[in-house]
Formats: sequence, structure tokens, C-alpha cells
Amino acid sequence: MWLTHSFSPQAIKTKLQQQVSELKGKVGDLDRLKRDNLELKNQVQGQHSIISGLRKERDLWSKELAQQGISITSTEGGRRKDDSTAIIAVDCWCCRCSPLQ
Repeated sequence: MWLTHSFSPQAIKTKLQQQVSELKGKVGDLDRLKRDNLELKNQVQGQHSIISGLRKERDLWSKELAQQGISITSTEGGRRKDDSTAIIAVDCWCCRCSPLQ
């Protein structure tokens, strides 16, 4: 194309300046995209860190709740046993029999 058309040096210089200007704009866009990409990666990394912390906290709470459930169950079981013994004792006292019968 350059060989078939006759261009003046000024036209060539103007065209090259336009292309350089376009390339500078594209380089600027690329730099801006690189900064945005880095910022987004940092945000995602921070969000992953938060999610990881929340998962660990959920696991801890689950273990604590399970432990509390076991504790409540054993306490209620002991209470039921004590209630049963008290009922037998009252029945036996009323009947004047031994609580061991």
C-alpha cells in the first residue's frame, strides 16, 4: 500500500503521530485495566479470607452447640432419673413400704 500510493512526508508523519497517539491511549487503557485487575484480585482475596473465617467460626459454633446439646441431654437424663426416684419414694412413703422394693 505504501508503495502504490504517493504520500507526502507530512502525511506520513501525521499518520504515524495518529497511530502513536492511539497506541499511547491503548497503553493507558491497558495500565488502567492492570490496576483494576489487581484491585479486584485483592478484593476477591479479602472476601475469600472472610469466608474462610466465617466457615471456621461456623464449625466452632457447631461444635459448641453439639457439646451444649450433650450437656443438656445428660442433665435432663439425670433429672428424669431423680424425678423417677422421687416418685417411687413418695409412693413408697404413702404405702409405708421400702423404697428399694
